[in-house]
Amino acid sequence: MPFTVIGSSPARRVAFVSAALAIATIAVCYTVATSLGHVPRWLPDITHCAQYRPEQYIFRVGMIPACTLMWKLWFLIYDWLGALSLRAFGSRSKRISFAASLGCVGSFLLIVASSVISPDPMPWGVHIFGATGFFICTGFAQLLVTYELNSIYKVKPSLINGTSLAIKSSILSFLLVLLVINTLNGLLPLPIPKGFPLGALVEWLAVISVLSYNFTIWKWDWTYMEVATTVDPPQTLPVVAPADSCCAEETEDAIVHYHHLEQASCLKE
Repeated sequence: MPFTVIGSSPARRVAFVSAALAIATIAVCYTVATSLGHVPRWLPDITHCAQYRPEQYIFRVGMIPACTLMWKLWFLIYDWLGALSLRAFGSRSKRISFAASLGCVGSFLLIVASSVISPDPMPWGVHIFGATGFFICTGFAQLLVTYELNSIYKVKPSLINGTSLAIKSSILSFLLVLLVINTLNGLLPLPIPKGFPLGALVEWLAVISVLSYNFTIWKWDWTYMEVATTVDPPQTLPVVAPADSCCAEETEDAIVHYHHLEQASCLKE
């Protein structure tokens, strides 16, 4: 059924704002927390930067909308990557659905982890579960997306931006290095100065890396992709008439929904 476009906005805006808002929120909370003496300047973990008032409220106000946009971003990635997969292989890979699902779960877990941060008593179990789940789900989802992009690139290089793919691969490699360092630090005594905040440093670098993945989409991948709000033509729907009525009335209902336009590069060789 034909539809009418009543408005549109660049899809890349979602990728940019989701990452930029999260980074800005963390930076503001760090600045406030250190200026008030709640945490040391070098180097507190992100959680403690948001644990006390007023930074606790700033963190929630910024991170919950940012995580909601990350959740939305995974729906757009699903549409975009599915269109590319259809163009390259003639079918949509199941990895795409799995990656988008993992990404949405990761975004939800980060909302949970951000919402429960509070002064003592702090629900550390819930927070750690949510934060760890975010890194695992999002990191694995980004890995699946990058794998799928690489597969498409091998078949039809014109559909994929090579620079973006290379940077995505570098980000994931760096995250793997951080994971190995953090794991070894928990198992073996690493040759680092006593009191060096290795765990906090790994956390900061991991967060920046995961969010930087969104910036690659904003910068290179979705230059011509739009999110359009459309309206279907009015539909005539029957209404059940009362028993004593001699006729039935009709009503019209406009269904408003989102339609994700394919990236322009998907429409040409």
